[in-house]
Amino acid sequence: MTYHPDEPAISGGCYTVIDVDGHPPTALAEFTGDAVMTLLLNAQTRRVIGSGAQSSDSVRFHQKESGPDGRDVRVWTITVRGDLFLAEPAAAI
Repeated sequence: MTYHPDEPAISGGCYTVIDVDGHPPTALAEFTGDAVMTLLLNAQTRRVIGSGAQSSDSVRFHQKESGPDGRDVRVWTITVRGDLFLAEPAAAI
């Protein structure tokens, strides 16, 4: 797998979340508050730093810039389908 931290997210792409805060995800609650997740799409990984807030069946995760400013970069929607945790870009900021 190749790590690509600064490439744009693929619009309409659904990424598999393979890690949240150093372990495989087991619940949506793990994405609330400050978190770091690793996403997988087309054999490439992406590390996403940010903060999430849970709704009834998803988490709205605000990706932050990794630099000192920590500004919002994009918003992801995290959902669960079967045993998979999925992240989809929701909007560009």
